[in-house]
Amino acid sequence: MVMHMVVTLPEITLHKRKTQEQIDALKAVKIDIGFGRVHIEDPDVEQEFLFDEPLISAAPSGSALLHHPPSIKELSKWPMITFPATLSPNFSDNAPGLFHRRGQRINVKLQVNDLQTALSLVASNMGLTLVPAKVRRLQLDGVDCIHALEDDNITVPVITLRRKEVPNAAIRLANTTLDELVDNRFTGWYP
Repeated sequence: MVMHMVVTLPEITLHKRKTQEQIDALKAVKIDIGFGRVHIEDPDVEQEFLFDEPLISAAPSGSALLHHPPSIKELSKWPMITFPATLSPNFSDNAPGLFHRRGQRINVKLQVNDLQTALSLVASNMGLTLVPAKVRRLQLDGVDCIHALEDDNITVPVITLRRKEVPNAAIRLANTTLDELVDNRFTGWYP
């Protein structure tokens, strides 16, 4: 799940919804901006690519994987904690696809519905999981995040979703702020 925003000056409220739920909420004017990781075609919703975020491996502390950047081939030998696939595209489709495109099979040990549960299971030495790079900032007991994988281009997109309409002043301000945050993400002040 990813976040979306409801914008009312001077307040921004964040909620978690899956991408398709955000599209439905945008069309019903229940939210103003959404953020996702998969593109779902809809004629009423504008989806803008913001940037690619690297995927990293979250492994139990002390894991042998922590001594070098592992490859997808190496990860295929380890038990993985993944997210269940659904009828509509979502983040869970990324991990199996990464392995399949490299001629590997993913060794799924458990499927869970949220990142916190996956990381708790990693901390309990139940397996490892692939997560967006920002997760390494969480610094959870029992979990070490590998900063990079050996393979190139192991990333997931970050996409913003908006209604296709002329934005009001609050949404224009939110869009400007978002553009600045994305731009500054690459110049260093945004961690």
